[in-house]
Amino acid sequence: LEQNAPDTSPKIVTGLRWNLAELHRQLENGPAIFEVADRMMSVDPDAADSTSIELLTWIDNHALWDVLEKFLAKHQATLEQSKRPLYYAAIARAKQGNAHEAEQLAEKAAKVDSQTTLESFLAAKDLEEHRQFDWAVREYRRSIDAEKIATHEGILARVYLASLLHDYEHYQEAADTIEPLAKAVNNDGQVGQLY
Repeated sequence: LEQNAPDTSPKIVTGLRWNLAELHRQLENGPAIFEVADRMMSVDPDAADSTSIELLTWIDNHALWDVLEKFLAKHQATLEQSKRPLYYAAIARAKQGNAHEAEQLAEKAAKVDSQTTLESFLAAKDLEEHRQFDWAVREYRRSIDAEKIATHEGILARVYLASLLHDYEHYQEAADTIEPLAKAVNNDGQVGQLY
């Protein structure tokens, strides 16, 4: 796996490393898994966020906690540059049973400014799907506070937050969340069209 081979795309190199990581997982070779995961992080710097999310999800799904420890020890500073990878580290810590560390990582992630459109909304959706109610609510609220009501992210965040609150029987909070959007839709034709 020559990383700098002229005709080898990062996608192919990453795919081969995934196969190797899975082989090492089946052989229960934790140090080798970490080495492959570590090398995957350097294959395509432009895809570092998505690679780290995929790796953390895979590590989490297979309960590879020794690998998680080494991975976070080496890459946490990189993860702290982006909201979603840091939340995935928090999710893995929570599943590992390390609630205190998970909460610290989630608090750091909440403070990271969004780098792309919809990043806060997508992070909140991820958290909701991983049953992290408090973190998801906090991130949806942050998304709402950062956006004007007549934006895609602002509308999506309000609708999804209201739905989440309703699902958890926080009916008044759900109504309070959606009410400004309902008023805007009724009072401004452009907001209604955007909605």
